[in-house]
Amino acid sequence: MPSRITTLTLETNGQVRPNPASIIAPLEDLDFFLSLAQPLPHPMTAWEVWAKANASLPWWSHFILKVRNLVLLPFGTKPFKPAEMDIDYPPKQGTKIGSFTVETISDHKLCLILDDKVRRGMLCITMSADQEDVVLTGSAILHKRYMRWYIVIFGKMIIRIIRSAAARF
Repeated sequence: MPSRITTLTLETNGQVRPNPASIIAPLEDLDFFLSLAQPLPHPMTAWEVWAKANASLPWWSHFILKVRNLVLLPFGTKPFKPAEMDIDYPPKQGTKIGSFTVETISDHKLCLILDDKVRRGMLCITMSADQEDVVLTGSAILHKRYMRWYIVIFGKMIIRIIRSAAARF
């Protein structure tokens, strides 16, 4: 079944109301919001979804993330390093996974926070009660308004990476 993915700019669709516990700030304050709903082939925990998605990143995503890191490092962003995010055991709250910090972890929810000079973001994996469906939400607030180009260029690339990883379930 194909993924259903939505990217929103707040000016075009203020109607969507995600769970406030799954986004970094109220929807009207966000500079970036992404939501992906995906059925799973069998019940999984939120951590299992993260580990499988991270292990399923396509080869070209590593190249895109390297370019992203080189372009944005001078602006004070933390680099994305997929290899540092590839751990095979569930971490505890407060643990670092690459540039993310584990904010919430349970069988049904995994929320990761990223905060640097450019943005504050949250990535959440929320499972349905039967753990056969997953909703991924990504949200961010830019600390520097001149970095809106970052969302326009790299936000679209990140969406492609997420969509590609989700299609491999």
